Amino acid sequence: MFSERLSQFIASIGETPTSFEAKIGVSKGAIYKPIRNGKTVGLEILVKIFSNYPGLDVEWLITGAGTMLKQGAHAAGGSPVVTEELPVGYSVMKGPRSVVRVIALRQAAGWDGIFEGRDHLVESFFYLPARMLPGGRNYAGFPVIENGMEPTLPLKSMLIAELVAPESYQRIQTGHVHVVITRRDIMIRRITNRLRERDALQAFADNSDYGPIDIPLAEISSVWKARALFSSSFSGERHQLYQLYQDLEERIRLLESRGDHPA
Repeated sequence: MFSERLSQFIASIGETPTSFEAKIGVSKGAIYKPIRNGKTVGLEILVKIFSNYPGLDVEWLITGAGTMLKQGAHAAGGSPVVTEELPVGYSVMKGPRSVVRVIALRQAAGWDGIFEGRDHLVESFFYLPARMLPGGRNYAGFPVIENGMEPTLPLKSMLIAELVAPESYQRIQTGHVHVVITRRDIMIRRITNRLRERDALQAFADNSDYGPIDIPLAEISSVWKARALFSSSFSGERHQLYQLYQDLEERIRLLESRGDHPA
């Protein structure tokens, strides 16, 4: 069972579910409750686990196949570390998996999202189990190289996003993070859907130093919806903001369940 394997791994590095939550930067109960109730965790939490403990074997944790640690990994200072160098795109996973192609941003302006015949756009690639990213869809990894979305997306992290079909643009959900590729630029922003009123998407940065931008539909080459984030660093400040966001969501849910409306 997933929860038992996660509990086994946490114990092997000398942590408890509660201390492990603090280690990987997730909200209180995000690990403890699934373990206690025999449940799985969501994609966002899985990403944080594997970002902080790259030596943990993905397939073992999710399916139980293989061993807890990858070949060549060992526990050092409580954290499994990969000691061997693997070729780009290397994978030992069995069963369904989804490929994520890492995009060369400087060459991607005007890209329509089609990979065929565009090898120059792909810097590298890697696989994730289909249980984490459903198969049969186009995924791309976009390196975060500017601070417009801090603290949500730290510099040097990577956003994994799914291609949005042009016929689905009208259904793009306001408030969600997307990658919008235009004829001249690539931007990662939180989107407000104004296609019906203005024939445009409005892009907002989480960093208050950046103002909103209207992106006319005619200038859009492709749109990608954020699905996951890989980051090698989680600062205390970002964790506090994340916790505040979680607490606010919980408060709103509580008020709605009582029939009240948050102020």
